[in-house]
Amino acid sequence: SIDQYFEFVLVLMLSTGLSFQVPVIQVMLGQLGVVSSEQMFSLWRYVVVGSTVVAAVLTPSTDPFTQALLAIPLVGLYFGGAAAVRAIEQSREASARA
Repeated sequence: SIDQYFEFVLVLMLSTGLSFQVPVIQVMLGQLGVVSSEQMFSLWRYVVVGSTVVAAVLTPSTDPFTQALLAIPLVGLYFGGAAAVRAIEQSREASARA
């Protein structure tokens, strides 16, 4: 029905929007010195499993394709955020040496 469709679209849009906040949170935590890029990269296995579980819970359908449409970008965004934190750390080290 139309109600189920709107609920599907709303949940998918909300979960996708929240997943794009992951790199922002990572950079903020890296700037504050709470976590380092080394710590972020060392936990990649847990991130893959966690993002798969989160995608399974957030996607309203039962097919694995829709789950993968959320899980794969979430993992990519995590690695992108960790790479951004590493770049920030390297620029800090370079400016400290100069």
